[in-house]
Amino acid sequence: MARIKKTGLDYFPLDTQFVNNRTVRRIMKHRGDAAQAVLINIYCAIYSGQGYYVEASDVFYEDLADNLFTLDTDDVRQIVGLALEYGMFHQGLYSRYGILTSEGIQRQYLFSAKRRSTVRMDGRFCLLPPEELPSAKPRQQQQEEEDGDGGGAGCTAIPAAEVQENVQESPEMLQKPPINAEKPHPGTHSIAQHSTEKHSIAQPLPQEPSPAAGGSTSCGKGAGEEAATAVAPRTKREYTQQDIDAMTPPADGVRRNLDGLRENLRLWRVPPGEQYAIVLKSNFGAIGHPLWQGFYTLRASRGKIRQPGKYLLSLCCRRQE
Repeated sequence: MARIKKTGLDYFPLDTQFVNNRTVRRIMKHRGDAAQAVLINIYCAIYSGQGYYVEASDVFYEDLADNLFTLDTDDVRQIVGLALEYGMFHQGLYSRYGILTSEGIQRQYLFSAKRRSTVRMDGRFCLLPPEELPSAKPRQQQQEEEDGDGGGAGCTAIPAAEVQENVQESPEMLQKPPINAEKPHPGTHSIAQHSTEKHSIAQPLPQEPSPAAGGSTSCGKGAGEEAATAVAPRTKREYTQQDIDAMTPPADGVRRNLDGLRENLRLWRVPPGEQYAIVLKSNFGAIGHPLWQGFYTLRASRGKIRQPGKYLLSLCCRRQE
């Protein structure tokens, strides 16, 4: 008789700077100190339930409100809307499936559950790149480990086309505004504009077609169906300098210096693939982005930073968080 496998976690780490996080403080500025309690309750619901996401249904909002003394269901919905707007949770997956999750949450879940014999994630909700996922195992081997007390972390395979569709959400999906989110006060500049602008590419580069039916190694079952055996992962697109030179920023009025960004990236011999990611994540070289301070740090390091592209990418990711 197969044992019932635990999905959620018994505990999860909370960053000591959580209360000082810029995004958290912006939400608290709009909705008061109780917003902090709502966010912590959401993380508890995610990690203790499915482990890496939670379904934001009406019952979910009602249960959250019942755990708080000063907020009702509408207040909780508005706080969740602001958290989506400011990028704490993935806007595309919320708009499409009504769930709350993020790359950081999924990465923490896989790290905390790595000692388990199997780790399953729904392929529709996966936000992590294939190289960060556990190795997929054939269904028969996975079943044997479940019946026994088998080896390392496993992962079920799903079709590659489905994974690519989930990881690369369309710009229209990402720009859909969250429901019941409180509008920013007049005269303030919402950071949600940055999160939508960086996906608004006037002339997007063509994406590599998905591999043929049969799929690639991914992170779990899809929609209640058990997947087939794992096959080779999808190939990664190789960008050229001509692709980078052809990138065009959206006409949204944001002040940028894309030409200067491209020139600096060439100066530091950043590979075209990393250039492409940096241009997107910096909102096409938006003025005031931490990326520009990063170039100053690179010059001051006098060659001590061995991988300039990865260093600049880390600044972009830190800005998104």
